[in-house]
Amino acid sequence: MLLKDKVAVITGAASVRGLGFATAKLYAEQGAKVVIIDLDVEASRAAAASLGDERTSAMNYRLMPPLSRCWGNTGASIFW
Repeated sequence: MLLKDKVAVITGAASVRGLGFATAKLYAEQGAKVVIIDLDVEASRAAAASLGDERTSAMNYRLMPPLSRCWGNTGASIFW
């Protein structure tokens, strides 16, 4: 597992047919903890749930990329 004990924050991964989700899936398969960030909360929850198993976990957050204060709060909840 190349990404064991690593955290991958991926934006735009809520669509299971998109590049972001394919990346999230690959990273999860390689042992990373995957954080899915997308504007579509329900779709990101479903995408995160489809990745979660005993090897990895996935979370989802809804935030607007231009709002830097949101990123600070999100980072704090992911890494601490």
